[in-house]
Amino acid sequence: MSATTSGTRVEMVGFTDNVGSFEANKKLSLGRAQQVIAKLQEIGGDRIAHIEFEASEFGEISPTGCNSSEAGRGANRRVEVWLAKN
Repeated sequence: MSATTSGTRVEMVGFTDNVGSFEANKKLSLGRAQQVIAKLQEIGGDRIAHIEFEASEFGEISPTGCNSSEAGRGANRRVEVWLAKN
């Protein structure tokens, strides 16, 4: 374990556009965050086994783009990486 990554917590936070129901979007955004974690763990293997990963969902809350255009909706379909050091 590296001293620089010891105690690191990584939260993957999923978001969606506003198409569909609020509850469906929350579920979709959680699934996105979980998929990113699974892929990172697959690729990183033992090198990142000591890092705590957590998935959260915000659904359509807090858009970065305007939901009235395809480009804006595309920007809102994202996963953000939030880092914390314990």
